[in-house]
Amino acid sequence: MSDPRETPTANPLLVLRAFSALRRSVALYPPGHVVIDQVLGELQSAVEQALDATETLRIQIIAGNAHVDGYPYRVESAANAGVLEELSRLGVECLHIDRGVSASELAGVAQLLNELGDRKAESVSIGELLIERGVERVKITKLLPVGEQRERLFSWPDAPKGIDDPEYTGVLSSARQAIGPVFAGESLEAGAVRSLVEGLADQILDRRGALAAILGVKRYENHTYCHSVNVAALAVFLGRRIELDETTLSALAEGALLHDVGKRSIPREIISKPGKLTEHEWRIVKRHPVVGAELLAPISGLGAMTPTLALEHHRDFAGGGYPDLGDEKPTPLSQLLSVVDVYEALTGARSYRPPLPPDEACLMLAKMSGDKLNPNLVRAFISLITFFPIGTAVRTSQGEVGIVIETCEDEPLHPTIVVVEREGAAVAPGYTVNTADRDERGGYLRHILETLPDSDAALEVDAFAQAG
Repeated sequence: MSDPRETPTANPLLVLRAFSALRRSVALYPPGHVVIDQVLGELQSAVEQALDATETLRIQIIAGNAHVDGYPYRVESAANAGVLEELSRLGVECLHIDRGVSASELAGVAQLLNELGDRKAESVSIGELLIERGVERVKITKLLPVGEQRERLFSWPDAPKGIDDPEYTGVLSSARQAIGPVFAGESLEAGAVRSLVEGLADQILDRRGALAAILGVKRYENHTYCHSVNVAALAVFLGRRIELDETTLSALAEGALLHDVGKRSIPREIISKPGKLTEHEWRIVKRHPVVGAELLAPISGLGAMTPTLALEHHRDFAGGGYPDLGDEKPTPLSQLLSVVDVYEALTGARSYRPPLPPDEACLMLAKMSGDKLNPNLVRAFISLITFFPIGTAVRTSQGEVGIVIETCEDEPLHPTIVVVEREGAAVAPGYTVNTADRDERGGYLRHILETLPDSDAALEVDAFAQAG
Protein backbone atom coordinates (compact mmCIF):
# COMPACT_ATOMS: atom_id res chain seq x y z
CA MET A 1 0.00 0.00 0.00
CA SER A 2 3.00 2.33 0.03
CA ASP A 3 2.86 5.36 -2.20
CA PRO A 4 6.28 5.62 -3.87
CA ARG A 5 5.93 9.38 -4.00
CA GLU A 6 5.69 9.56 -0.23
CA THR A 7 8.42 7.13 0.79
CA PRO A 8 11.17 9.09 2.58
CA THR A 9 14.43 9.26 0.63
CA ALA A 10 16.68 10.13 3.58
CA ASN A 11 18.33 7.16 5.22
CA PRO A 12 18.47 8.06 8.93
CA LEU A 13 21.27 5.57 9.62
CA LEU A 14 23.75 7.69 7.67
CA VAL A 15 23.08 10.60 10.00
CA LEU A 16 22.94 8.52 13.18
CA ARG A 17 26.19 6.71 12.37
CA ALA A 18 27.93 10.03 11.72
CA PHE A 19 26.56 11.50 14.96
CA SER A 20 27.84 8.50 16.88
CA ALA A 21 31.26 8.74 15.23
CA LEU A 22 31.47 12.47 15.99
CA ARG A 23 30.58 11.94 19.63
CA ARG A 24 33.35 9.38 19.99
CA SER A 25 35.81 11.62 18.17
CA VAL A 26 35.27 14.62 20.46
CA ALA A 27 35.81 12.27 23.40
CA LEU A 28 39.15 11.03 22.05
CA TYR A 29 40.73 14.08 20.40
CA PRO A 30 41.27 17.73 21.37
CA PRO A 31 39.22 20.49 19.70
CA GLY A 32 40.36 21.30 16.18
CA HIS A 33 41.92 17.89 15.60
CA VAL A 34 41.89 16.74 11.97
CA VAL A 35 39.89 13.62 12.83
CA ILE A 36 37.11 15.67 14.41
CA ASP A 37 36.99 17.96 11.38
CA GLN A 38 36.82 14.98 9.02
CA VAL A 39 34.00 13.25 10.91
CA LEU A 40 32.12 16.53 11.32
CA GLY A 41 32.31 17.05 7.57
CA GLU A 42 30.87 13.58 6.99
CA LEU A 43 27.99 14.34 9.38
CA GLN A 44 27.27 17.69 7.77
CA SER A 45 27.24 16.08 4.31
CA ALA A 46 24.81 13.37 5.48
CA VAL A 47 22.52 15.95 7.06
CA GLU A 48 22.53 18.24 4.02
CA GLN A 49 21.70 15.30 1.77
CA ALA A 50 18.82 14.28 4.05
CA LEU A 51 17.48 17.86 4.16
CA ASP A 52 17.58 18.26 0.40
CA ALA A 53 13.86 17.45 0.04
CA THR A 54 12.48 18.56 3.41
CA GLU A 55 12.63 21.50 5.81
CA THR A 56 13.07 19.30 8.88
CA LEU A 57 14.59 15.85 9.23
CA ARG A 58 12.68 13.94 11.89
CA ILE A 59 14.41 10.79 13.10
CA GLN A 60 12.95 8.48 15.74
CA ILE A 61 14.49 5.40 17.34
CA ILE A 62 11.59 3.09 18.12
CA ALA A 63 12.06 -0.42 19.52
CA GLY A 64 15.57 -0.69 18.07
CA ASN A 65 14.60 0.61 14.61
CA ALA A 66 15.36 3.99 13.07
CA HIS A 67 12.45 5.85 11.46
CA VAL A 68 12.01 9.00 9.41
CA ASP A 69 8.61 10.52 10.20
CA GLY A 70 7.61 7.06 11.40
CA TYR A 71 8.76 5.27 8.24
CA PRO A 72 10.87 2.31 9.43
CA TYR A 73 14.32 1.37 8.15
CA ARG A 74 14.47 -2.12 9.64
CA VAL A 75 17.13 -3.74 7.47
CA GLU A 76 19.54 -0.85 7.94
CA SER A 77 18.72 -0.72 11.66
CA ALA A 78 19.55 -4.39 12.13
CA ALA A 79 22.96 -3.78 10.55
CA ASN A 80 23.59 -0.83 12.88
CA ALA A 81 22.17 -2.19 16.12
CA GLY A 82 25.19 -1.03 18.14
CA VAL A 83 24.83 2.58 17.04
CA LEU A 84 21.10 2.64 17.80
CA GLU A 85 21.64 1.05 21.20
CA GLU A 86 24.30 3.61 22.04
CA LEU A 87 22.15 6.59 21.05
CA SER A 88 19.08 5.21 22.81
CA ARG A 89 21.13 4.74 25.95
CA LEU A 90 22.20 8.37 25.74
CA GLY A 91 18.60 9.50 25.48
CA VAL A 92 18.37 10.22 21.75
CA GLU A 93 14.77 9.17 21.14
CA CYS A 94 13.51 11.84 18.72
CA LEU A 95 16.08 13.86 16.83
CA HIS A 96 14.87 16.82 14.73
CA ILE A 97 17.29 18.73 12.49
CA ASP A 98 16.16 21.85 10.62
CA ARG A 99 17.44 23.01 7.27
CA GLY A 100 20.27 25.52 7.64
CA VAL A 101 21.88 23.78 10.59
CA SER A 102 25.53 24.76 10.97
CA ALA A 103 28.58 22.60 11.53
CA SER A 104 29.12 24.27 14.90
CA GLU A 105 25.58 23.30 16.00
CA LEU A 106 26.15 19.66 15.01
CA ALA A 107 29.45 19.67 16.87
CA GLY A 108 27.74 21.21 19.89
CA VAL A 109 25.19 18.38 20.03
CA ALA A 110 27.90 15.74 19.88
CA GLN A 111 29.94 17.52 22.56
CA LEU A 112 26.92 17.80 24.87
CA LEU A 113 26.00 14.13 24.49
CA ASN A 114 29.60 13.21 25.26
CA GLU A 115 29.65 15.38 28.37
CA LEU A 116 26.35 14.07 29.69
CA GLY A 117 27.01 10.43 28.94
CA ASP A 118 25.65 8.01 31.53
CA ARG A 119 25.92 10.60 34.30
CA LYS A 120 22.90 12.61 33.17
CA ALA A 121 20.20 13.25 35.76
CA GLU A 122 16.56 12.57 35.07
CA SER A 123 15.78 16.26 35.41
CA VAL A 124 18.23 17.31 32.69
CA SER A 125 16.52 19.11 29.79
CA ILE A 126 18.55 18.46 26.67
CA GLY A 127 16.53 21.12 24.85
CA GLU A 128 17.48 23.85 27.33
CA LEU A 129 21.13 22.83 27.32
CA LEU A 130 21.27 22.93 23.53
CA ILE A 131 19.74 26.41 23.45
CA GLU A 132 22.27 27.59 26.04
CA ARG A 133 25.01 26.49 23.64
CA GLY A 134 23.46 28.33 20.73
CA VAL A 135 22.06 25.20 19.07
CA GLU A 136 18.72 26.24 17.60
CA ARG A 137 18.30 23.94 14.61
CA VAL A 138 18.76 20.60 16.39
CA LYS A 139 16.23 19.32 18.92
CA ILE A 140 16.19 16.20 21.05
CA THR A 141 12.73 16.06 22.53
CA LYS A 142 13.48 14.20 25.74
CA LEU A 143 16.45 12.64 27.47
CA LEU A 144 15.46 9.34 29.08
CA PRO A 145 17.20 7.49 31.90
CA VAL A 146 19.19 4.40 30.99
CA GLY A 147 16.96 1.37 30.44
CA GLU A 148 13.73 3.36 30.21
CA GLN A 149 13.54 3.59 26.43
CA ARG A 150 11.64 0.35 25.79
CA GLU A 151 9.27 0.96 28.70
CA ARG A 152 8.33 4.38 27.36
CA LEU A 153 7.74 3.10 23.86
CA PHE A 154 5.60 0.17 24.84
CA SER A 155 3.88 1.43 27.97
CA TRP A 156 1.79 4.54 28.41
CA PRO A 157 -0.95 5.53 30.84
CA ASP A 158 -3.85 4.38 28.66
CA ALA A 159 -1.99 1.55 26.95
CA PRO A 160 -4.16 -1.42 25.93
CA LYS A 161 -3.71 -4.33 28.31
CA GLY A 162 -3.23 -7.92 27.23
CA ILE A 163 -1.69 -7.32 23.78
CA ASP A 164 1.28 -9.60 23.27
CA ASP A 165 2.12 -9.03 19.60
CA PRO A 166 5.18 -6.73 19.51
CA GLU A 167 4.61 -5.49 15.96
CA TYR A 168 1.04 -4.46 16.75
CA THR A 169 2.20 -2.77 19.94
CA GLY A 170 4.82 -0.93 17.90
CA VAL A 171 2.20 0.34 15.45
CA LEU A 172 0.05 1.53 18.36
CA SER A 173 3.06 3.34 19.79
CA SER A 174 3.72 5.01 16.44
CA ALA A 175 0.04 5.95 16.21
CA ARG A 176 0.20 7.48 19.66
CA GLN A 177 3.08 9.67 18.55
CA ALA A 178 1.61 10.53 15.14
CA ILE A 179 -2.08 11.10 15.81
CA GLY A 180 -2.39 10.98 19.59
CA PRO A 181 -1.32 14.64 19.98
CA VAL A 182 -3.99 15.71 17.47
CA PHE A 183 -6.64 14.78 20.03
CA ALA A 184 -4.94 17.17 22.43
CA GLY A 185 -5.21 20.03 19.95
CA GLU A 186 -1.78 19.81 18.30
CA SER A 187 -1.07 19.83 14.57
CA LEU A 188 -0.98 16.78 12.32
CA GLU A 189 1.96 15.65 10.19
CA ALA A 190 0.86 13.96 6.98
CA GLY A 191 4.17 12.10 6.63
CA ALA A 192 3.74 10.35 9.95
CA VAL A 193 0.23 9.26 8.95
CA ARG A 194 1.51 7.83 5.68
CA SER A 195 4.09 5.75 7.54
CA LEU A 196 1.29 4.34 9.70
CA VAL A 197 -0.60 3.37 6.55
CA GLU A 198 2.49 1.45 5.46
CA GLY A 199 2.74 -0.24 8.85
CA LEU A 200 -0.81 -1.54 8.70
CA ALA A 201 0.06 -3.81 5.80
CA ASP A 202 3.57 -4.74 6.87
CA GLN A 203 3.08 -5.14 10.61
CA ILE A 204 -0.56 -5.98 11.33
CA LEU A 205 -2.65 -7.59 8.61
CA ASP A 206 -0.12 -10.29 7.80
CA ARG A 207 0.47 -11.20 11.46
CA ARG A 208 -1.93 -13.60 13.14
CA GLY A 209 -1.35 -12.31 16.64
CA ALA A 210 -1.94 -8.69 15.66
CA LEU A 211 -5.09 -9.50 13.72
CA ALA A 212 -6.40 -11.56 16.62
CA ALA A 213 -5.99 -8.60 18.95
CA ILE A 214 -8.10 -6.47 16.61
CA LEU A 215 -10.80 -8.98 15.69
CA GLY A 216 -11.30 -10.39 19.16
CA VAL A 217 -12.74 -8.94 22.36
CA LYS A 218 -10.78 -5.90 23.56
CA ARG A 219 -10.96 -5.35 27.29
CA TYR A 220 -9.45 -1.88 27.28
CA GLU A 221 -10.75 1.60 26.58
CA ASN A 222 -9.59 2.43 23.07
CA HIS A 223 -11.13 5.75 22.18
CA THR A 224 -8.39 7.50 20.23
CA TYR A 225 -5.36 6.11 18.42
CA CYS A 226 -6.01 2.48 19.46
CA HIS A 227 -9.51 2.61 18.01
CA SER A 228 -8.19 4.43 14.94
CA VAL A 229 -5.52 1.81 14.23
CA ASN A 230 -7.99 -1.04 14.71
CA VAL A 231 -10.60 0.53 12.43
CA ALA A 232 -8.00 1.26 9.75
CA ALA A 233 -6.71 -2.32 9.86
CA LEU A 234 -10.22 -3.77 9.62
CA ALA A 235 -11.09 -1.39 6.78
CA VAL A 236 -8.09 -2.56 4.76
CA PHE A 237 -8.87 -6.16 5.73
CA LEU A 238 -12.35 -5.80 4.25
CA GLY A 239 -11.09 -3.71 1.35
CA ARG A 240 -8.78 -6.51 0.33
CA ARG A 241 -11.66 -8.94 0.48
CA ILE A 242 -13.73 -6.94 -2.02
CA GLU A 243 -10.60 -6.50 -4.16
CA LEU A 244 -10.03 -2.76 -3.93
CA ASP A 245 -6.89 -1.62 -5.73
CA GLU A 246 -3.81 -0.55 -3.78
CA THR A 247 -4.34 3.17 -4.36
CA THR A 248 -7.87 2.97 -2.99
CA LEU A 249 -6.72 0.86 -0.05
CA SER A 250 -4.16 3.52 0.85
CA ALA A 251 -6.79 6.24 0.70
CA LEU A 252 -9.13 4.13 2.82
CA ALA A 253 -6.46 3.39 5.43
CA GLU A 254 -5.50 7.04 5.77
CA GLY A 255 -9.09 8.18 6.12
CA ALA A 256 -9.83 5.42 8.63
CA LEU A 257 -6.82 6.38 10.77
CA LEU A 258 -8.07 9.95 10.96
CA HIS A 259 -11.83 9.45 10.91
CA ASP A 260 -12.30 10.32 14.57
CA VAL A 261 -9.94 13.31 14.94
CA GLY A 262 -12.99 15.51 15.44
CA LYS A 263 -13.39 13.95 18.87
CA ARG A 264 -10.76 16.41 20.06
CA SER A 265 -13.72 18.80 20.42
CA ILE A 266 -15.53 16.51 22.87
CA PRO A 267 -14.69 16.99 26.58
CA ARG A 268 -13.19 13.88 28.11
CA GLU A 269 -15.87 13.70 30.78
CA ILE A 270 -18.49 13.29 28.05
CA ILE A 271 -16.55 10.61 26.17
CA SER A 272 -16.04 8.56 29.33
CA LYS A 273 -19.42 9.25 30.91
CA PRO A 274 -20.85 5.93 32.17
CA GLY A 275 -24.49 6.99 32.04
CA LYS A 276 -26.85 8.29 29.38
CA LEU A 277 -25.84 11.54 27.70
CA THR A 278 -27.97 14.62 28.09
CA GLU A 279 -29.44 16.25 24.99
CA HIS A 280 -26.77 18.97 25.19
CA GLU A 281 -23.96 16.42 25.52
CA TRP A 282 -25.30 14.42 22.60
CA ARG A 283 -25.31 17.54 20.42
CA ILE A 284 -21.63 18.03 21.27
CA VAL A 285 -20.82 14.42 20.32
CA LYS A 286 -22.69 14.68 17.03
CA ARG A 287 -20.54 17.63 15.96
CA HIS A 288 -17.31 15.64 15.81
CA PRO A 289 -17.59 14.44 12.16
CA VAL A 290 -17.90 18.04 10.93
CA VAL A 291 -15.08 19.19 13.22
CA GLY A 292 -12.88 16.40 11.89
CA ALA A 293 -13.60 17.18 8.25
CA GLU A 294 -12.92 20.88 8.78
CA LEU A 295 -9.65 20.06 10.53
CA LEU A 296 -8.41 17.68 7.83
CA ALA A 297 -9.51 19.53 4.69
CA PRO A 298 -6.77 22.21 4.67
CA ILE A 299 -3.87 19.89 5.58
CA SER A 300 -1.46 19.53 2.67
CA GLY A 301 -0.39 15.99 1.86
CA LEU A 302 -3.56 14.18 2.92
CA GLY A 303 -5.71 12.32 0.39
CA ALA A 304 -8.84 13.90 -1.05
CA MET A 305 -11.09 11.23 0.53
CA THR A 306 -9.78 11.69 4.07
CA PRO A 307 -12.02 14.63 5.10
CA THR A 308 -15.01 12.94 3.45
CA LEU A 309 -14.52 9.76 5.47
CA ALA A 310 -14.31 11.81 8.66
CA LEU A 311 -17.51 13.62 7.71
CA GLU A 312 -19.55 10.58 6.71
CA HIS A 313 -18.52 7.75 9.05
CA HIS A 314 -21.72 8.16 11.13
CA ARG A 315 -23.99 8.54 8.12
CA ASP A 316 -26.45 5.69 7.54
CA PHE A 317 -26.53 3.58 4.40
CA ALA A 318 -30.11 4.75 3.79
CA GLY A 319 -29.11 8.40 4.07
CA GLY A 320 -29.82 9.18 7.73
CA GLY A 321 -27.45 9.45 10.65
CA TYR A 322 -25.35 12.50 11.43
CA PRO A 323 -24.47 15.10 10.35
CA ASP A 324 -27.71 15.81 8.48
CA LEU A 325 -26.77 15.95 4.80
CA GLY A 326 -30.23 15.24 3.43
CA ASP A 327 -31.11 11.93 1.81
CA GLU A 328 -27.81 11.59 -0.03
CA LYS A 329 -26.10 8.28 0.71
CA PRO A 330 -22.51 8.28 1.95
CA THR A 331 -19.72 7.40 -0.47
CA PRO A 332 -18.87 3.68 -0.91
CA LEU A 333 -15.68 4.00 1.15
CA SER A 334 -17.61 5.72 3.93
CA GLN A 335 -20.12 2.85 3.88
CA LEU A 336 -17.25 0.38 4.28
CA LEU A 337 -15.72 2.42 7.08
CA SER A 338 -19.05 2.48 8.93
CA VAL A 339 -19.26 -1.34 8.99
CA VAL A 340 -15.83 -1.86 10.54
CA ASP A 341 -16.20 1.14 12.85
CA VAL A 342 -19.36 -0.36 14.34
CA TYR A 343 -17.77 -3.80 14.72
CA GLU A 344 -14.65 -2.42 16.40
CA ALA A 345 -16.71 -0.32 18.77
CA LEU A 346 -18.93 -3.27 19.72
CA THR A 347 -15.99 -5.57 20.48
CA GLY A 348 -14.14 -2.94 22.54
CA ALA A 349 -14.73 -2.14 26.19
CA ARG A 350 -16.42 1.11 27.13
CA SER A 351 -16.91 2.79 30.48
CA TYR A 352 -20.67 2.27 30.15
CA ARG A 353 -20.76 -1.35 28.87
CA PRO A 354 -18.64 -4.50 28.51
CA PRO A 355 -17.41 -5.61 25.06
CA LEU A 356 -19.42 -7.98 22.91
CA PRO A 357 -17.84 -11.25 21.73
CA PRO A 358 -17.27 -11.41 17.94
CA ASP A 359 -20.23 -13.69 17.24
CA GLU A 360 -22.66 -11.35 19.00
CA ALA A 361 -21.10 -8.34 17.28
CA CYS A 362 -21.65 -10.02 13.91
CA LEU A 363 -25.29 -10.62 14.77
CA MET A 364 -25.61 -6.95 15.68
CA LEU A 365 -24.15 -5.97 12.31
CA ALA A 366 -26.69 -8.21 10.60
CA LYS A 367 -29.54 -6.47 12.46
CA MET A 368 -28.27 -3.07 11.31
CA SER A 369 -27.89 -4.26 7.73
CA GLY A 370 -30.03 -2.56 5.08
CA ASP A 371 -30.91 0.58 7.05
CA LYS A 372 -27.83 1.65 8.97
CA LEU A 373 -25.21 -0.40 7.10
CA ASN A 374 -24.65 -1.57 3.54
CA PRO A 375 -25.94 -5.20 3.51
CA ASN A 376 -23.44 -6.36 0.88
CA LEU A 377 -20.51 -5.02 2.88
CA VAL A 378 -21.90 -6.53 6.09
CA ARG A 379 -22.13 -9.95 4.42
CA ALA A 380 -18.61 -9.60 3.05
CA PHE A 381 -17.24 -8.63 6.46
CA ILE A 382 -19.00 -11.40 8.37
CA SER A 383 -17.91 -14.01 5.82
CA LEU A 384 -14.39 -12.65 6.05
CA ILE A 385 -13.99 -12.88 9.81
CA THR A 386 -16.60 -15.62 10.36
CA PHE A 387 -18.34 -15.89 13.69
CA PHE A 388 -15.04 -17.09 15.17
CA PRO A 389 -12.24 -14.71 14.11
CA ILE A 390 -8.61 -15.72 14.27
CA GLY A 391 -7.48 -15.48 17.87
CA THR A 392 -10.90 -16.24 19.37
CA ALA A 393 -10.88 -18.58 22.38
CA VAL A 394 -13.48 -21.33 22.00
CA ARG A 395 -14.76 -24.50 23.69
CA THR A 396 -15.68 -27.55 21.59
CA SER A 397 -18.12 -30.41 22.09
CA GLN A 398 -15.09 -32.69 22.71
CA GLY A 399 -14.18 -30.80 25.89
CA GLU A 400 -11.36 -28.89 24.18
CA VAL A 401 -10.38 -25.30 24.77
CA GLY A 402 -8.40 -23.68 22.00
CA ILE A 403 -7.64 -20.66 19.86
CA VAL A 404 -8.89 -20.19 16.32
CA ILE A 405 -5.92 -20.07 13.94
CA GLU A 406 -7.62 -20.55 10.57
CA THR A 407 -11.09 -20.01 9.14
CA CYS A 408 -12.76 -21.33 6.01
CA GLU A 409 -15.35 -19.46 3.95
CA ASP A 410 -17.16 -22.72 3.15
CA GLU A 411 -17.23 -23.78 6.82
CA PRO A 412 -17.75 -20.52 8.78
CA LEU A 413 -18.84 -22.37 11.95
CA HIS A 414 -15.99 -24.89 11.90
CA PRO A 415 -12.57 -23.24 12.11
CA THR A 416 -9.18 -24.85 12.74
CA ILE A 417 -7.99 -24.38 16.31
CA VAL A 418 -4.83 -24.92 18.30
CA VAL A 419 -5.85 -26.85 21.41
CA VAL A 420 -4.37 -25.68 24.70
CA GLU A 421 -6.55 -27.70 27.06
CA ARG A 422 -8.62 -30.87 26.81
CA GLU A 423 -11.03 -31.92 29.52
CA GLY A 424 -9.21 -29.67 31.98
CA ALA A 425 -5.70 -30.93 31.17
CA ALA A 426 -3.02 -29.10 29.20
CA VAL A 427 -1.91 -30.54 25.86
CA ALA A 428 1.36 -30.39 23.95
CA PRO A 429 2.08 -26.99 22.33
CA GLY A 430 1.05 -26.74 18.69
CA TYR A 431 -1.63 -29.48 18.75
CA THR A 432 -4.23 -28.45 16.16
CA VAL A 433 -7.59 -29.82 15.07
CA ASN A 434 -9.90 -28.89 12.22
CA THR A 435 -13.39 -28.70 13.66
CA ALA A 436 -14.74 -29.30 10.12
CA ASP A 437 -13.43 -32.90 10.13
CA ARG A 438 -16.22 -35.47 9.72
CA ASP A 439 -16.80 -39.10 10.69
CA GLU A 440 -17.49 -42.01 8.33
CA ARG A 441 -21.17 -41.07 8.03
CA GLY A 442 -20.35 -37.47 7.14
CA GLY A 443 -21.20 -35.96 10.52
CA TYR A 444 -18.97 -33.43 12.25
CA LEU A 445 -16.61 -34.85 14.86
CA ARG A 446 -16.94 -31.73 16.99
CA HIS A 447 -18.74 -28.39 17.13
CA ILE A 448 -17.91 -25.04 18.67
CA LEU A 449 -20.10 -24.72 21.75
CA GLU A 450 -19.15 -21.23 22.88
CA THR A 451 -16.58 -18.47 22.73
CA LEU A 452 -14.60 -17.73 25.87
CA PRO A 453 -13.02 -14.62 27.35
CA ASP A 454 -9.24 -14.93 27.13
CA SER A 455 -8.95 -14.84 30.91
CA ASP A 456 -11.18 -17.92 31.20
CA ALA A 457 -9.39 -19.97 28.58
CA ALA A 458 -6.01 -20.51 30.24
CA LEU A 459 -4.43 -19.75 26.87
CA GLU A 460 -0.81 -20.48 26.17
CA VAL A 461 0.68 -17.79 23.97
CA ASP A 462 3.60 -20.05 23.03
CA ALA A 463 1.25 -22.69 21.70
CA PHE A 464 -0.58 -20.11 19.63
CA ALA A 465 2.67 -18.75 18.23
CA GLN A 466 4.02 -22.22 17.37
CA ALA A 467 0.86 -23.01 15.48
CA GLY A 468 1.37 -19.92 13.34
